[in-house]
Amino acid sequence: MAETEKPATKKPPKGGRKGGTLFPKINLKQALDYSKKAVSKTHTGPQPEGTILPGVFGNAGPAGRVRASALKQYGLLEGTVEAYKSTKLARDIDAAPDEDRPPLLQLAFLNPKLFSEVYETFNGDTVSKAKIEQRAKGLGVHPESADECSQLFIDSAVTASLGTLSGDSISLKNRVLV
Repeated sequence: MAETEKPATKKPPKGGRKGGTLFPKINLKQALDYSKKAVSKTHTGPQPEGTILPGVFGNAGPAGRVRASALKQYGLLEGTVEAYKSTKLARDIDAAPDEDRPPLLQLAFLNPKLFSEVYETFNGDTVSKAKIEQRAKGLGVHPESADECSQLFIDSAVTASLGTLSGDSISLKNRVLV
């Protein structure tokens, strides 16, 4: 009898999703830049993915979809591939004068469930990046992505005026209620 060969196992695409808890793969500052473009593209109505990805994110492939996913997680984009549109939060941020933006940015920052949970854990404390990374792993972030996640969290907290950097640590402060 001839031995049957095992079928070759499929390798995941390079840079593909690793599994674990979802988190935005871009920081809030980058998301706000893309959101501003999305607001201008969708002001007349929802637009299909074929228009939004290259027009807003500069990439019609997987990188564009990752950026669209991040905007959705921040609550700045909604819809499906047939029709994406900016959310009310995105339009409010775009229209707000600088002095009225912090509470809106804080809403966007705390919209991703993972960021909200990490923030609630350390609110009012000064913590190291390593502690944030440890907490992210505890919340199910893939170990290979935890460093990236903690850096995105820190950058976004600073953008939202919820954190100040001091060396390798961040001091998280209370949010401004809207």
